[in-house]
Amino acid sequence: MQRCGYNARYPVVVDPVVQLAKLTASDGKSGDGLGISVAISGDVLVAGTFANAAYVFVKPPSGWKNMTQTAKLAPSDGTTRTYVSVAIGGNVILLGEPDATTNGNTGIAYVFVKPPTGWKDTSETLRLLASDGQPGDRFGSAVAISGGTAVIGAGWATVNGNQFQGAAYVFTKPAGDLPNLESVVVTENAKLTASDGAEGDFFADGGVSISGGTIAIGAFAADRVNELSKGEAYVFVKPPSGWVSMTETAALKASDIGGSLGISIATNGSTVAAGAPTANRGGTVYVYVKPDNGWANMTETAQLRAQKLGWSFSQSVAIDGSGQAIAAGAPSGNGQHNFSGDVFVFLKPPGGWKTTSQYKYRVFSSDGQSGDRFGEAVAISGKVLAVGADSATIGSNPTQGAAYVFGQH
Repeated sequence: MQRCGYNARYPVVVDPVVQLAKLTASDGKSGDGLGISVAISGDVLVAGTFANAAYVFVKPPSGWKNMTQTAKLAPSDGTTRTYVSVAIGGNVILLGEPDATTNGNTGIAYVFVKPPTGWKDTSETLRLLASDGQPGDRFGSAVAISGGTAVIGAGWATVNGNQFQGAAYVFTKPAGDLPNLESVVVTENAKLTASDGAEGDFFADGGVSISGGTIAIGAFAADRVNELSKGEAYVFVKPPSGWVSMTETAALKASDIGGSLGISIATNGSTVAAGAPTANRGGTVYVYVKPDNGWANMTETAQLRAQKLGWSFSQSVAIDGSGQAIAAGAPSGNGQHNFSGDVFVFLKPPGGWKTTSQYKYRVFSSDGQSGDRFGEAVAISGKVLAVGADSATIGSNPTQGAAYVFGQH
């Protein structure tokens, strides 16, 4: 799943942090799960669903407010009710559909380009496919975009005969203007894999992130010890000549037993935050800071730990562009009501990231109910935090889902 976010220039938090808006779909139905994935860039927020569509919300001139969508993005090929991961970069929105029934059940990703008059209901400009895709690869399980480069996870792909090892694919924007045609198919420029990958690692199934020429990818079932998965994360740095098929520049591991490390991941290029929701019994964000000489195999610089057990802390993570703020979702946390969900925001201390369980801000929805799963997805842009609550009841529709916006009043 797409549970990470990066599109930011400044720390997210202000004092106080308040809920600015609740975002819902005008045509939402029970089970849609809006907010299972979220991404935000500037004044535009996009939320994925389980309904073969994503919803775009554009901040009104007067500021964020409770609203329904500005636009609905739905692929033209008619796949029904499938999980949608999302990413946004500038005027481009990326949708991943790992369970799409089209293209031989390999999974597919779609590129939507902002129309000249602004976001509106539209179908895709491009389709992204893996050149070696096979049925069940779940291509599109996680997506990320930065500038003209997109990364697509295929977390169930077979690699070197290892089932479910997983792979990620890198696509760069074609030269010149994007074609003014629907459904133009583009295949990858590069394929990324782990040098120590093994069967059942699920590399790139849950977490992929990109910032400039740095890609971070999680493999939450890797590095197994006595059938327990410590998890592992990987950094890939763009070669001087451009992206090519390659294994990692650096492997990032936990110094302790970990616990599904990499199920969520976010990077700003110089810092990687990797979620491990079963680590240390309550969940942990492992923080890795790039060494002075560049990325190298390492264990964490610091751990950001949960204060309570059983809250799924770090199921989602986000980092701001300066690396000063990290947000961690705890969708089973006791927000407004028991098990409605929380998000915790940590600020980087003056001397650098240190192991702590002391967060700076705790954020939850004003109308949260038990089981909403607020915090299932998080994203940061500037001083704004976006949060998905995919199981929220809207009206009489259970699990229709919602997204929330927090920031300065």
